[in-house]
Amino acid sequence: MKTRPIRRGTPKGSAVYAAAYRSGQTLVDERTGKLHKHAWRQDVKHAEIVLPSKFKDDLALNWARDRHALWNRAETAEHRRNSRVAREYLVVLPAALNLRQGRDLVRAFAVTLADRYGSAVDFALHDAREGRARNRHAHLLATTRKVAVHGFAEKTNAELMGAHLRARGFEGTGRDDFEQTHALWDRHLTKALKLAAMEKIADRYNPRTRAPHLLAFPLADYRQELLARGFDFNAQRREDYANTRLTLTELLAVRERQREIRSRESPGQLLARVRQIEKVRERTMIWFIGQQRALAAQRESQRGDPVANWLALKQKQETQPARRRDRFHHLFEHDWLMLRQRQTVRPEAQQLTTRQLLLPRAELKDTQRQALEEWVASRQRLSAQHSRNDQEYGNENHGYGLEL
Repeated sequence: MKTRPIRRGTPKGSAVYAAAYRSGQTLVDERTGKLHKHAWRQDVKHAEIVLPSKFKDDLALNWARDRHALWNRAETAEHRRNSRVAREYLVVLPAALNLRQGRDLVRAFAVTLADRYGSAVDFALHDAREGRARNRHAHLLATTRKVAVHGFAEKTNAELMGAHLRARGFEGTGRDDFEQTHALWDRHLTKALKLAAMEKIADRYNPRTRAPHLLAFPLADYRQELLARGFDFNAQRREDYANTRLTLTELLAVRERQREIRSRESPGQLLARVRQIEKVRERTMIWFIGQQRALAAQRESQRGDPVANWLALKQKQETQPARRRDRFHHLFEHDWLMLRQRQTVRPEAQQLTTRQLLLPRAELKDTQRQALEEWVASRQRLSAQHSRNDQEYGNENHGYGLEL
């Protein structure tokens, strides 16, 4: 089990975004006006919101059972720009449990978390997805404040530490609280496996002999395994981006909501937003100037000997992995042929004007005609080399437009 806070001010530090992505739904962030569109996800098998047991039949908390209202209120309850708006618990489900058994297990653990902290817990079951997750797992998104009839109350114990935690009668640290929560998950997992009549597997996942893959997430090894099989992560990112991209109508609606939100800003909020924009512009300008200076220095260093530049490029190519080195080998051969062409073409051919090139060869001088024939022969050799590269690597891999 892993846990982490959802903190405002980070690129994905929005409780509404986190809930939309994990539940596979489309939600509107009323604080910023943004639309988070994730209803396209097919790996979300189940999503549900649970409340503390004392509010099980309380109709006054129906607002907390609505995902849009719950997480927008959670965003409104926090006022600092670096506030913790949610807390996520990530658990891996063993393959021995089917979808129904895994759902019951995660629901029971979510109810335990809700009763322990007095918060609302929004959990979602995700199936294994190549490139994203090796195993079936579950995300439990808990509010950082206790739920009440009127809205949100004080912070939960999971968000406190030190004297604030001891003031509520908890003798220990935040690490101790996490260890206790982890022990609760172990007990729920063992009980679920025993209910499935799998005592041997229950012993395997016993807290005393925890399986390493339940506690660790070897994402680096998983990525290396997929890369070895030729999996294209960039294609997956492009596909996900295309699915979450807003249409023109949705984009216009978002901008209209943002204008309404800005029209209700107080002078202090407007001043803070303007200062933030100025800081972003200043950082962007500093980065842009640095990039321009680095580019100018690189161009200045490349004005030397063309042979030395080509050798440096060849040395850089040799340091690339074999898979990419074979793919881009023809690119460096093209550079070498172009360099040799510049060195072998005679000065008489370089001095030929366009009008002279259009004249019949009989009207040219012997030296000019010989230089022109050498130049045409060199171009033919270069075209033949291109044809061989196209046959070996394909037309889509030819040219300078490749991603190195």
